[in-house]
Amino acid sequence: AAMFIRRFSYKRGVMLGLLLYAIGAFLFFPAKESGAFYPFLAAYFVMTCGLSFLETSANPYILTMGPEETSTRRLNLAQAFNPIGSLAGMYVAMNFIQARMNPMSTDDRALLNNADFEVLKESDLSVLIGPYLAIGLVVLLMLFIIGVSRMPVNGDKNKKINLPPTIKRIISIPHYREGVIAQFFYGIALKGLGDDAKFGAAGLIMAILGGSVLPPLQASIIDLETIGNSFPAVNASFILPFICFAVVAWYGGRVVSLR
Repeated sequence: AAMFIRRFSYKRGVMLGLLLYAIGAFLFFPAKESGAFYPFLAAYFVMTCGLSFLETSANPYILTMGPEETSTRRLNLAQAFNPIGSLAGMYVAMNFIQARMNPMSTDDRALLNNADFEVLKESDLSVLIGPYLAIGLVVLLMLFIIGVSRMPVNGDKNKKINLPPTIKRIISIPHYREGVIAQFFYGIALKGLGDDAKFGAAGLIMAILGGSVLPPLQASIIDLETIGNSFPAVNASFILPFICFAVVAWYGGRVVSLR
């Protein structure tokens, strides 16, 4: 994503991200027709590739849209809309997917004959893909609007791709290096990279994989059921997010000290 944005522009990076996201959403229809797990997994993969392009493009693009002194405020304002999207997603999932699916339990489903199970599965999958197809149409509309709109070209002037020296430069910046570590444990950091922001953003997006590594680790602690003689493992598992927030707090302290 970073190399594509560097070669072309932030705007094209955003557009490609939207396109991939829409394609991933529409792939839910053939996945539903197949009724198999892996087509759904492929659809999710394409969608997340689109999200990677969007995150790598949008965040540094926002930083370049005005004076550096107000860049953090612009980014914070944009990020303020993330919780709205999260709440809207939960509302859609609860009211347009979960509420409309058959409430039959897994044990009861296992007792159905093949014909009844296929009917039930077809009904649930039809409910599942509806919101994704609607989201795909909305994203295509956004893609069209951005495509025909004139947008700032700040930060898009340097098209050269010198990957090794760029990575060496951004890793040598303590503010960025420690920010990537904090991003792994939660989600922070990007300012001050200048023309290297496109590659820097890619590092921050990759650090989000902490969200896929740490929850299974916490789950493995919970699966122990008890620690020692009687201490509940679920209680002990929250030591892990405590450590994560401690790392984020450490990064915040470092940023304050650098200023």
